[in-house]
Amino acid sequence: MSQGCQDIEFEELCEWRRPAPIARRAAMVVYAWQQPGWTFLWAALAAAPFVAAALFAPALLSLSPTLNMIAPIAEARSIAAGEAKLVDAVAPFHVLVLLISDMFADTPGRIHLVAKAIFALIAAYPLAYFASTRFPALLAAILTAGFAAFVASPFTGVAEFGLALLLICALCFVSASADGGAVRARIEGALAGACLFVLWMLHPVFALTGFVLLSACPFLSGRSGLDRYVLSITVFAVLAILAECFVAGINLTRAAAASAIFEGPPGDEARIGA
Repeated sequence: MSQGCQDIEFEELCEWRRPAPIARRAAMVVYAWQQPGWTFLWAALAAAPFVAAALFAPALLSLSPTLNMIAPIAEARSIAAGEAKLVDAVAPFHVLVLLISDMFADTPGRIHLVAKAIFALIAAYPLAYFASTRFPALLAAILTAGFAAFVASPFTGVAEFGLALLLICALCFVSASADGGAVRARIEGALAGACLFVLWMLHPVFALTGFVLLSACPFLSGRSGLDRYVLSITVFAVLAILAECFVAGINLTRAAAASAIFEGPPGDEARIGA
């Protein structure tokens, strides 16, 4: 008798715990939760107009400082002509983007716009992928579009792009994903490692800050945080080795640049002693 009562109670418990597909769909609509693929698609589409605006809006050139636009292009062309070395550039990745842009445009203004579009695309893609399993679709789309607009705006430069990329890496390293699968974690780790390498070639201090945030990844980014950590380190190391093979001494130069930033401008010691 007692066994029969227990079976009835178990069946009633299962009735209460059965999935409610209609309620679940209603909640997903209200809170704008969608499948990660759809969320990524909406976020990418939201960022696309700002990438296109940077590429096809010559009016943006009137808001950009002329010296900040022409000087990096002249440096990139001198490196391409062999008159200067890529290893000595302040931001080697920026130089490479300008050289790629030079293939698609002739005038400095157009080169500047193509580079802006490339930077906005680089920022938007990983952010849309990270946000697709961390935020509702509406918030992910707004966040991705906002970052793309910030990077593509005429008042921003390499430092602002580096800051945006650092924040995108931080989102991956310190926030847990709703998808705890190993495949998602490894793809996110690979993307974050590539972003860290770009930061290393843009602004080494931002890259070092990214590694500090990466150290929290196994503890704060869910059960697959260790996979993200390992893949980020691995991808960064592979890209750094490849860069060293093509441009000897570039990593040592980046490390020296970071050290110089922490030491401060020359003459500080004399002022402190005085």
